[in-house]
Amino acid sequence: MKKLLKINNPPTAVLACSDYMAIGAMNAIFEENWEVPEDIAVIGFDDLYIDRKNRTASCLSKTRNRRNGQRGGKTFLTYP
Repeated sequence: MKKLLKINNPPTAVLACSDYMAIGAMNAIFEENWEVPEDIAVIGFDDLYIDRKNRTASCLSKTRNRRNGQRGGKTFLTYP
């Protein structure tokens, strides 16, 4: 994350594949004296309980792992 912030044209948003990674990205952003979401937006997935305690404005998406797994299993089992 710190390398991304130092390139000539840094991103205005970051999509992390988990909320833990999003929180890690936000920590790196704060260490470089940037602000979330004023300077860069952070998006994560999981809907972890820890995110509800996080007072920083960020976008965290709830996923339905069980439902997605069931759909994936049905697709796999019915694929010809």
